[in-house]
Order: sequence, then structure tokens, then C-alpha cells
Amino acid sequence: MKYKNIQTNSKQYCFIDVVFGKECVFLLAETKANKRVLNDKGRVERYTEDVVIYTYRPFSDDTKGKWNKQAYKGLDKDFKGVALPSKDLAFCGVSLYGNVVSLRDEEQQNFTLTENAITNLIEYEAVYDISVIDDEIYISCGGSQVFKYIADDNWEELELFDKESDFGKRLINRWFKGIAGFSRDEIYTINNKGILWFYDKGQWQHYELPEGKYEHFVKITCGTDDRVYILSKTKLFIGKHKNWETLTIGERPYDLVESMAWFKGKLYLWGYFGLCTLKDDKRLEKVRLDKDKNYPRKGFHTLRANDDYLILIGDDAVLLFNGKHWSVLFDKNQTEEELREQGIFYDPRKK
Repeated sequence: MKYKNIQTNSKQYCFIDVVFGKECVFLLAETKANKRVLNDKGRVERYTEDVVIYTYRPFSDDTKGKWNKQAYKGLDKDFKGVALPSKDLAFCGVSLYGNVVSLRDEEQQNFTLTENAITNLIEYEAVYDISVIDDEIYISCGGSQVFKYIADDNWEELELFDKESDFGKRLINRWFKGIAGFSRDEIYTINNKGILWFYDKGQWQHYELPEGKYEHFVKITCGTDDRVYILSKTKLFIGKHKNWETLTIGERPYDLVESMAWFKGKLYLWGYFGLCTLKDDKRLEKVRLDKDKNYPRKGFHTLRANDDYLILIGDDAVLLFNGKHWSVLFDKNQTEEELREQGIFYDPRKK
């Protein structure tokens, strides 16, 4: 398939995530409207989407690279993915309710769907975040659960607490909104009541974040500065273990922060203010796109990062920042020829 074919096909979808493999880029998309699945009592049991995985192979024999797609009807919404090339796992994606899509061979493009792969996931709970830590895949879930990937149909639950205790029963109806770590021996996750859990020296500990009880948490990430960053809709928590500082980002109802990512020694945030970096732990500094380029200007919602790029994902476009210049992985409203003419189309062969 070519760029223009994906451009036509993707009109009915919203882009939700991007994963970089060895020589392949995975662009995840889902339908714009949730489909409700009802139980026997007529109540909403879950929401589903039609999910599409677009793959771009810029180093294929085609002079402009090759695009493919893999579609799944009725898969759960909020599909998210990672790559683990060191273990020959080109792609691993997890849906909201624990369905897993994986790919071993980037060349063959034979995706495998394993339904209800996470068998210990508490009923009606969901997968909220996925992260690679020390070459292992971890997910954080509702019901205060954390799992580690063993195989597509085998996810090991990490026992943070005794579920049968009074304390454990109170935590079952809470959820972990994010997970990150410096290593398999130092992992952090945050629940919706402002309780931080961290794995340190072989033992899980928990601690209530100052000013965190009523926050709507969005993301947690670890920086190369040996600090942990926890983002809510209006605050940024910076610290480690039990030592934290709090920076208020927004106070008005529309001062909402959507996402963050650590990239090349800096923390980047995306929200109502656009794209910013954290300056001196005290304020946000605006990051501007090149003025002479025809970049999309709105509709973005998610930041991702790898060693090479900061990735800004929107419903209709995906932008890449290498620390100096911006490029476009995909834009529904601009052709590949238009992007190449502007010199902003993502083409790693021209590095």
C-alpha cells in the first residue's frame, strides 16, 4: 500500500499511539465513536472500537517506503503498544480489557491476536498503561493490579498486597493510571487516590503523595536525572521514593495537561498551552514549531518518546521532533508529495 491509500482509509479513524520497531513504525488508530456492549441486565459491560494498525517500512525496496494495515473489528478501545526488539518481539499491543496483538517478524507482518490474554484481570477492570522496563513489558490496571509480560497468553501478576485483607479490599476498586521504572528493581505506579506505589530493594511500598488525593492523574515517567515525574491534569509531582515537590501547572477548569514524555534530558508536556518543556523545575517554557512549515496546529493529545524522537500524536497527524527539527510521519490532510516538497516528510534514509 502507499501513503495515499492509508490517507483515504484512515479518514474514519483517530490516531492514538505510535511505536517504533527496528525498521518499522506502527501507527495505531481506532474508530471515532465507542460501541457499547451490554450485559444480560442491559447495562454497559464494555466499550469497543474498530482498531487498525498501520505499519510503515521506510527501508523497503519501494523508493518511498511501504505501508500496510491490519484491522480488528470490535476490539476494545484505548489500544496501546510497545516494541521489544531485544526479545524478537517487534510489536506488542494491549487493549483496554486485556486482548493482546503481537508481531514477531517485521518483514512478514503476520500479527497474532490473543483474546482475553490477561486471565487474572479483575472483572470489569481495565489496562491503563504499558511500559518497557529493563527489557520487560509491564502494564498497570484497574483493581490496583500490575502485570509483567511472559508470553502473549501469559501475564504474571505482581502481588503488591494481600487482596483478602481489609486494606486490599479497599484498593480493589481503585486503579493504577501509569507505570514506569528505572529498572526491574525500582518501579513506580500511581493510583487514582494519589497513592504512590514503588518497588524498592525487593519490596513494594506505598506512600500518599502530598496534595495528590483529589488529582486526576495522567502519566508517570522516569527521567535520566534520576527523578520520577508524575503528571495530573493540573499538577506536576517531582521526586523519588518519599521525597516530592509539587508544581501547579493550571488552576482554571480549562488549564488541563494531557500528556508528558522525557526526551534527551528534558521533560516535555502537552496541554491547553501547547507543547512546553519544564524550566528550572519552576515554570513551563513554550516550544514552537518552525514558522515557515505547514504543520498541523491543533488536535493533538499524546506525547511519546524514544531515543531518537519526541512523538506528538493527534487525531489526524503525527509529528516527530529530533531535538532540532520537526518532521511529519503522517498527516491526513497533506499528501506525501506535499510534505516532501516542504522538506518535512519523515524519511530516515535521508539522515
